[in-house]
Amino acid sequence: MQTSRLPPFNIPFIDQPLFEQYIHKLNDCIQERAYQQTIHDATIVIDHLIQSQLLVLLDIRARAYSLHCQPKAASDDAEIMIQNASALAAGYIRQGSVFSMYGRQQQALEIYEKGIDKIRSTRNQSADPPFDTKEIQKLEACVEEARALNDSRVDFFTWLPKECVYIIISLLSMEEKATCILVNNSWRQRIFECIDLAMWEDFLVGNRKHDMTLAKAAPYFACFTKTLTLDTWNVEACGAYMKHMADGYFKKLHLLKTTADSVFALKQNAGLLSSSFHSTGNTLRYLDLDMGRLTHDPVTLVEVLLTCHNVTDLSYRYRAASESMFKIIFGDLSKLEQHALSLCNLTLGSRYTSSIIKGNNLDIMLQQCPKLRRLVIHGCDTSILESIHAYAPKLKILALNPGCLHNTVATPTPRTMRVPDLPSQYNVDDDHDTPGLRALIVYNNEVSLGEGLPILPTLLFIYKNQTTLTSLNMDILDTKKISAEQMKMINTLRANFKLSNLELLKLHLSPKTQEIFLGAIHNVTTFKTLIITNIHDIPVLIKNMERIPCLTSLDMMKSMHSVAYKLQSDFHQLFRLLAKGPIAGFPSLQQITLQDHPSIQDQVLDALGDIKTLSSITLGALKSVSTEGIHHLIQKTGSRLTDIKFIDMNVVTDATLMALCGCNNLATIQLENLQRVTNAGVDDLFSHTTSDRLKDVIVKNCPNIDFGDDCVYTSERNSN
Repeated sequence: MQTSRLPPFNIPFIDQPLFEQYIHKLNDCIQERAYQQTIHDATIVIDHLIQSQLLVLLDIRARAYSLHCQPKAASDDAEIMIQNASALAAGYIRQGSVFSMYGRQQQALEIYEKGIDKIRSTRNQSADPPFDTKEIQKLEACVEEARALNDSRVDFFTWLPKECVYIIISLLSMEEKATCILVNNSWRQRIFECIDLAMWEDFLVGNRKHDMTLAKAAPYFACFTKTLTLDTWNVEACGAYMKHMADGYFKKLHLLKTTADSVFALKQNAGLLSSSFHSTGNTLRYLDLDMGRLTHDPVTLVEVLLTCHNVTDLSYRYRAASESMFKIIFGDLSKLEQHALSLCNLTLGSRYTSSIIKGNNLDIMLQQCPKLRRLVIHGCDTSILESIHAYAPKLKILALNPGCLHNTVATPTPRTMRVPDLPSQYNVDDDHDTPGLRALIVYNNEVSLGEGLPILPTLLFIYKNQTTLTSLNMDILDTKKISAEQMKMINTLRANFKLSNLELLKLHLSPKTQEIFLGAIHNVTTFKTLIITNIHDIPVLIKNMERIPCLTSLDMMKSMHSVAYKLQSDFHQLFRLLAKGPIAGFPSLQQITLQDHPSIQDQVLDALGDIKTLSSITLGALKSVSTEGIHHLIQKTGSRLTDIKFIDMNVVTDATLMALCGCNNLATIQLENLQRVTNAGVDDLFSHTTSDRLKDVIVKNCPNIDFGDDCVYTSERNSN
């Protein structure tokens, strides 16, 4: 640090000639008995002296702060000097010297030039020579010196060893790195050499203080960006990034996301939409747009589709309250005629959306999407099914009101339906691709969905796709009374209804409808997984189980039987039959989930333990079983057990974890919402387990395990 470049205070303690002039004038006033004038002039002298000495003291303190490595405090004092005497050069000189001392020559130049402009604007020609001329001359001299320093500065990025520069850069924030990028080519090269370029690949534009600094640097890092998220209400920043897109800087942009916070800024820059999407058309394939609650006019779906011809995956989310909002959100769909779209994956609405899509609303759009293979619609009713069957014959995955916002759900609950991704083997350009759905999800157990999806129209739609479906997920609360004519139609369908290629069936239906679908999977050799919520009649399930020979996974959530002892007997009978195994014509069951059956007791768990092929068990909210009953189940499954999960089970304790130590093939333990397991229990489990496969215990919402909520705990022994 070169202190010689930091000038000492440059204001005299007292301007002696001026002071003597005032004293003579005051004495003359006294002699002339002009007492009022004397008081007035003396006050001016006093104020002048105090003000000038205040500047002296501020100047001294600012210099001391600078020499003591406190540039912020020094700059603050210099700012006070400027505020108190904007027509004097002293404050600007001190401020500039602080900037200069800490290598900020450009800011020093700016403050000197600001001072010159300010003093010129308050010109005082009464002095001889003019008072401001002397002040301006002082600042002009500082400008010359600052420019010389700027021209001769040491560029440490190119002068220091690379290792040192890399350490320095690693300590900088994202905004500071962006500032460095703006300096020159050599700085940019060093920045990009030493940082992980992945930090630019997935880039978020948030509501940060230095948004515009990042926006200015974007043309230099945009070539690395593959995913861009606009999460800002800053209209200027949003416009800057869209302009950079239009100018072709985002050469690798693959995915563009916008959040509800950015809706207003996006709309204000709507004029840039067409050019920005056009310029990224060669690479941009995924759009994820959240229009929020529509407090502002949205960018309509039609606007997006007309400007993004090459986008293959579009998620257009919104929250709307009535059918009257359809035109506002979607725009004039007739404008899509004669425009072939590349969409193969489309998501509309959100789980908070009311039923605003009806009948033939989407006919035109579906006709213009010949490559559409995956469609997720939130907020629709049964009438949309006819349009889908007529105009989307190549559709493979369809989800109607699936009740979840995103594709991935860490732990799906009985009322959450995960929409599968589109498998890569589907060739959207294959004109000979076999028509027919592969996966269907329908859901209407939501008050906000109004009529939702009654079972009869849905059943007719499934019937048309029965030979191609491999996954079927039904959660339909059909409150409408079925007429005699409709029941006759259902019985006619039932006679010829067979889901011959089905692999997974998830049901949350009325008793009659459950039985229809269970009958449709009789002797289907591809069928592996059955998930039932609200079990109405276990004897019916038992009767059908004899004709489902290849079942390997069974989830049963929330039985509806009102008689506890009968429920016990039914479950006991079911598990005894399953225990007979494939030799007796029953499935080789490998995985089972029992959740929310408050009447199940230890005898049922004992029968469950007799299923010799069982290796994965999930028990949740079984309020009538005991700790001993669970331990007996663990003992019976023994070395067969590879995975176990406990959810909301107060009878699961540290002793239960110790009981698991003898399962020598155990690989995964999951503990969720358990009140009586502790850190000590997990530590003892790892210390005494006989399984070489057990590495982790997954913990979620267990208050007495303080490794963190929703975490994976790995023992020290297995982490080495």
